[in-house]
Amino acid sequence: MAYGSKSSNRAPMRAANGATSPAKKMKKNSPKKKTGEVTIDGKKIKFEEGALRRALKVPANEKILMGDLKKANKTEIGKEFMYDGKKFKMTQLMKKRITFAITLMKMK
Repeated sequence: MAYGSKSSNRAPMRAANGATSPAKKMKKNSPKKKTGEVTIDGKKIKFEEGALRRALKVPANEKILMGDLKKANKTEIGKEFMYDGKKFKMTQLMKKRITFAITLMKMK
């Protein structure tokens, strides 16, 4: 008789909690990402706070300097650039985040 067929005399395998069906993987509850909102030229723009900082692996207690961002922003998409001694690949999203950060820094 084939293993797993319905006419088998074997009892169904049970999970540790007594369920007969395999346990479903539960989604981990990740903390909500903090979002910010700013108005530029009459348009409200929502953004994820700390996204550039995480992408560039900069600790929360360090400042991100505008000069370093301007230098990195000159890099073409697909090329590598250095930031704080680490190599990063310039993606379209990275470019957008750097440009947005420079814009916000100019507003202050």
